[in-house]
Amino acid sequence: MTNNTAATRTTATDGGIGNEAEVVSPLRTIARMVARRLARSVVLLFIVSIAAFGLIWLVPGNPASTLAGEFPSQEEIAAVESALGLDAPPHRQYIDWLGSALTGDLGESLRSGRSVSSEITARLPVTLSITFFAVVFALLVAVPVGTLAAVRRGSLSDRLLTVGSTLGVATPSFFVAILLVIFVALNSDFFPATGYVGPSESIYDWVRHNTLPGIALGLALAAELARQIRSALIDVLRSDYVRTARAKGIPERIVLTKHAYKNSALPVVTILGAQIATLVGGTVIIESIFAMPGIGGLAISSVLSQDIPVIQGIVLVVGALVVAVNTLVDISYGFFDPRTRQ
Repeated sequence: MTNNTAATRTTATDGGIGNEAEVVSPLRTIARMVARRLARSVVLLFIVSIAAFGLIWLVPGNPASTLAGEFPSQEEIAAVESALGLDAPPHRQYIDWLGSALTGDLGESLRSGRSVSSEITARLPVTLSITFFAVVFALLVAVPVGTLAAVRRGSLSDRLLTVGSTLGVATPSFFVAILLVIFVALNSDFFPATGYVGPSESIYDWVRHNTLPGIALGLALAAELARQIRSALIDVLRSDYVRTARAKGIPERIVLTKHAYKNSALPVVTILGAQIATLVGGTVIIESIFAMPGIGGLAISSVLSQDIPVIQGIVLVVGALVVAVNTLVDISYGFFDPRTRQ
């Protein structure tokens, strides 16, 4: 009797330990996955910092002589060398520059004399706002359109999606932006043709100023995502567990939202993450067309004036932003597909 009771306690205890291990193990797996992704991001950021710092050596000849202007004196060249730290060995220059960058000090502009960090901070919200509206617009269009085409594969709506997505991908964003300005902004009091208002000033005006730029920038992304959603959903809807769910009488809406969407999200999230860099780069033209004071305009003026510290700061900040977004995308794989946690 005593032995049976002890065995029962041991079994219960072992069962409890087993259950606890089953709970802890996935958490540890997720933690290891996140740690691996973060470690990879640190390495990528290090590479981005080297690329940003190395831009100064792309200036032909002596960078200080070129940046000091036409016919500079030795004193002016020496002043530029001192300002950029070019009078130190290259490895010391990089260490000093990286140490300052980690504290938020990206140096001073050679042309305006203002802090590079302050100039980027003032303009970055504009670029991020346009990118945010582009992503929102793309998802609002791509998810229902791609779903409709997948559910009605081979129908007229599916064929229209194929034609429309091809046109959307092939149409340049600047052409769409020009059409929106001519046919929408100039004929409507709601959508301004130029300017920017931040969300801290007015949410209403922030939406008004960013809607058309977001549509122009996000149209190609919406077309690409719609095609990916259609393709992924078609594969998932053919799977055995979807057929089983339908055979049980589960409504089609539940089948899509609970089973199909999650299991078809990986390629869509991958495309979305890969397109972030393209979207940020595309804001250069969109900001010019809508006269918005974003990072794009600052980058163009800095390149034309050979303002190396500003160019370095922009490359570093945008590179870090892209790395951060792709890290979040990698981590999201563990939610959509538990097999990727290993």
